[in-house]
Amino acid sequence: MQRQMLYNNVIVMPIESFHQGAMFRGGPLWPRYAWQWKARHARGWLPIPRDAAPSFIAEPTMTIPQAIWCGPIAFHFGHAVADFGMRIAESAYSGLPCPLLFAMESQLDIDPPEYFWQILRHLKVDTDRVLIVRSPIKVEKLYVYPQSEVRGGAGPSRQHLDLMDRITGSTANQTTNTMVYVSRSRLHENHNFPVGQIAAESYIENALTQVGFTTIHPEEMPVDQQLEAYKNASTLIFSEGSALHGLQLLGRLHSKLGIISRRKGKSMPTTSFQGRVQKLTHINAVHGMIYSLRSNGRADKTRAISVLDQKHLIDSLMKFGVDLTGIWDSNTYCRTRNDDIKSWASRMNALGQHPRAEPFIRRKIRTVLGEESAAEIGI
Repeated sequence: MQRQMLYNNVIVMPIESFHQGAMFRGGPLWPRYAWQWKARHARGWLPIPRDAAPSFIAEPTMTIPQAIWCGPIAFHFGHAVADFGMRIAESAYSGLPCPLLFAMESQLDIDPPEYFWQILRHLKVDTDRVLIVRSPIKVEKLYVYPQSEVRGGAGPSRQHLDLMDRITGSTANQTTNTMVYVSRSRLHENHNFPVGQIAAESYIENALTQVGFTTIHPEEMPVDQQLEAYKNASTLIFSEGSALHGLQLLGRLHSKLGIISRRKGKSMPTTSFQGRVQKLTHINAVHGMIYSLRSNGRADKTRAISVLDQKHLIDSLMKFGVDLTGIWDSNTYCRTRNDDIKSWASRMNALGQHPRAEPFIRRKIRTVLGEESAAEIGI
């Protein structure tokens, strides 16, 4: 376990903002703030702080004798785990009998997301220890552990994986033949707004089901059920997205892991997963991406719909050990792909983000699919 740092008489502010020039602004006002690289929130292979100090300091509403700083509470599952959840295990199992200190945005008069509590229960953390900062407080002795994993960094240490194995149970030596596909195909339905997706993913799901896979939609499941499915799988295939970060709530697995990319020429950092699974394979079959414009006129690739190259996908899955050649129907795939693109375009156009968004989307469809397929979509 990493060595904790101790700071005296620290003011801790609520979170002012996320992703506005920094991963977050607020939280502890560390002494000599610029020098506290290990106490602050960092990213990258050479971990560089990406947080920002509170823009103002208000009079504390209370003083507590001691606490352990764990981080901000985010309303995005991937960030909540990969960015802001990587001090929780070490803090909770440090042996220090302190409250676990988290901070929320002061303007949010709502409870933390349910998955926050589910993550703590999964890690067997006594939730009575949790103290959430919603107004300024002073902590006479504030402990903090370095991030156990840094997004884009070197990955988890052996000591951290040992701790996660003790907490959640290792399956590295387990033998099963269960195959699980983790899908994003319903994500836009559950969020009621466009999100990044893969065209015809529902067809890919059905094809994988025919060769023995179980498909799960993690946004429809409690965290513990998601993680149980991952632990029991010998083969895991994820549609690239935030659900992958759920693996960081586990220790070592006996699974081989495949990730179907949905961004052309760009993949999620995977060092956090490589040390956990037996084998990791990127399935990079993106032929092109169709996207709209943001209100400022820039490309909105975050909510793009990706079109896969069928042959490349099937060949890559074959190399991974999954054979779809006998059941794949190209015509059905193309019809499903076109229907998905048409539905996606309708949702994006309904947003009205930019006056040139609709003709821009039409041009992107023609560029990626060609004139004939674009004409079949009829947009």
